[in-house]
Amino acid sequence: MFNSDHQWNVRIEMQARPISFRTERYEVRTLRAEDASERYLSWYLDPKVMHPQNAPTARLTMDELRAHIAGFDRQKSHLLGIFDPAKKLHVGCYILNIQPQHRIARIHIMIGDEAYRNRGVATETTTGLIDHLFASRGIEKVVVQVLTSNIGFNRVMEKIGMRVEGHLKGEVIASGGSGRLDQVLYGILKKEWPALAEGTRR
Repeated sequence: MFNSDHQWNVRIEMQARPISFRTERYEVRTLRAEDASERYLSWYLDPKVMHPQNAPTARLTMDELRAHIAGFDRQKSHLLGIFDPAKKLHVGCYILNIQPQHRIARIHIMIGDEAYRNRGVATETTTGLIDHLFASRGIEKVVVQVLTSNIGFNRVMEKIGMRVEGHLKGEVIASGGSGRLDQVLYGILKKEWPALAEGTRR
C-alpha cells in the first residue's frame, strides 16, 4: 500500500506570497525582519506565553529572532504577526503550515501581549484567518491541535464552530520532558465554514 504523503509524490511548486488581511480591530500580516523587537523577544521569556504552546521559555538574541522570522518560506510555512493598528502594536503571532497536495492548513496561535489576552483577539483574528485561507489561498480544510490544558484556546475553537475530530492521547512530549500531553484535534471544511462563521460574527 502506498502512503499518499510519501516522497515519491510529484512535487507541487508554490509561489512565495506574503499574507495580509484586516479584521474589524486588527491587522494580520507576514512578519518581516524589521518586526523583530525587544517587545517580541520578551514573549519568549514569559511562561504564560510559552507553556500553553508546550514550549520552554528562551532567552533569544535579536539576531536569533530575525533568523527565526527568516526561516519561514512563505509557501508551506508562514509566520504572521497580529497587530493593533490603532496603537501600532504587535500583540501576537500565528504559525501557519500548509499541505498543498491536500489543500490543508494547520494553525498555531500565540497572544504575546498580556493586555490582549481574553479580549477576543484570538476569536476575531482566527475567524479572519480562516476566511482568508478559504477565500484567497485555495485551502479546503483547516486543522488545529490544542493542548487539553489550554482552556482558553479550546474555548475559542468551540466558539468559532471548529469541529472536534478527535482526542489525541499522549500526542506530544511535555516541553520539560516530564511525560506526554493530550491534545484536542479540531477541523473544519471550506463547505462547512460560511454558516459557522456567520454565527460567530453575530
